[in-house]
Amino acid sequence: MSRHLVVVGGGVIGLSIAWQAVQRNFVVTLIDRGRIGAEASWASAGILPYVNPHTAQHPLEKLAAASHELHPRWYLELRTATGIDYEHHVAGTIHFARTRAEKASLIGLEQHHRDEQSPFQTLTMDELGKAIPSMQHLIESHQITYATKLLADAQLRSPRFLAALAAACRQNGVRIVEQVGDVRLTSRNNLIHSAESEAFGSIAGDEFCVASGAWSGELLRPLGLKIDFVPIRGQMVLYQLDRRPFSSVVYEGGNYLVPRTDGTLLVGSTLEDVGFDRSTTPEAINILSRFAGEIVPEIADRTPNRVWAGLRPATFDGFPYIGRVVDFRNLTLAAGHFRAGIHLAPITAVAICQLLEELPFAIDLAPFRATRGRSQISN
Repeated sequence: MSRHLVVVGGGVIGLSIAWQAVQRNFVVTLIDRGRIGAEASWASAGILPYVNPHTAQHPLEKLAAASHELHPRWYLELRTATGIDYEHHVAGTIHFARTRAEKASLIGLEQHHRDEQSPFQTLTMDELGKAIPSMQHLIESHQITYATKLLADAQLRSPRFLAALAAACRQNGVRIVEQVGDVRLTSRNNLIHSAESEAFGSIAGDEFCVASGAWSGELLRPLGLKIDFVPIRGQMVLYQLDRRPFSSVVYEGGNYLVPRTDGTLLVGSTLEDVGFDRSTTPEAINILSRFAGEIVPEIADRTPNRVWAGLRPATFDGFPYIGRVVDFRNLTLAAGHFRAGIHLAPITAVAICQLLEELPFAIDLAPFRATRGRSQISN
C-alpha cells in the first residue's frame, strides 16, 4: 500500500518534493497557508550559479553542483509534460566594477573560479560594450574599471517554473490545497498524526514534510522544536522593454539585472532584516531604479511596471535544513534555503525522497540535519 505524504508548504521546495514523491508511488497532499508559489519562490530572480561538481568541496557547493546538473533534465521533463516553457538556459553572468574595491572583488572571484576550474572570461572594454551596448556611455567615460563573465551560469523564469511544477503535480495526482491559513501539526508518541487548519479541517498522513520557508519555525514551535528562521526581505523592480537589451545577467556588487526573452527586465535586490514585512519602500525602489537606469538609459525616467518583495528564509549558519527531525519518526524538514531555493530545489527534493524511502544518498546530509547545534532545539 502506498504511503501518504503530507507536504506543508507550496513554494518551490514543497512543489518539487511533491512532484518527486508522487512519481515514487507516494500518495501526496500539499497544503499551503496562502497561494502556492506566491512567496519567496515567486519573487526569485531565477539565477542559477554554476558549481563544478568535480572540484566542489564545501558541503553547500556539493549540493549546489548536484542540483545544477539536475536542472536541465527537469526542464526537459517539465516542459514536455506540461507544455510550460520556463526558459531555462545558460547565458552566463557578467560582473563589472567601477571602484577599486569592486575590481579587487572581481579579481578574487576570478581566482576562485580558476581554483574551482569553472569557466570564466575577463572581458575587455570592447567585449563588454558588445555584450551590453547600453553600457557604452559608462565605458567611454572610463567609469568601468574591470569586467568578467562567468560563462556557465544559467537562469530560468521562476513564476513559470513554479507553474510547471504545480501542473506536473496535479497531472500526477497530487492533491493541492491552498489558502488554508495557519496550520497545526498534531503529534502523539513521537509521531505526527495530522495537519490541521480551521479552513480545511484535518489531514492524516504517514509522513509529513515541512517546507514552509521562513514560516517553518512558527509551524514547528508548538511541537517543542525551536528551529529559528530569519525572514530576509528582498525588493525587486520590473520593467517591460520592447526587446531584450542583452542576454546575460548583469551584476555590479549585489545589484543585478535579469533580461528575459520577451523584453522583461528584472532589477534586484535588497537584503533587509525586517521580520515578516513584505511591503516595498520608496528608498529601495529608487536605488534599484537608478541602478537600472544607469545600465539601460532608455528606462532612466520611466516608472517601473511592477515592484514587489519576497521573504527569503535564512538560518543561523547559512545552511538549509534538509533531513529527518529525529524527535519525530515521520517528520522531515526542507527549509532555510535563503537565496538558493530555486537553485537547490531539485536536489533537495531528491534527498527528501531518498530519506523517505530509506535509500542511500550520494551527498552527506549531516551538515544540513535539523538537529545541528542542539542548542537550537528544545523539546
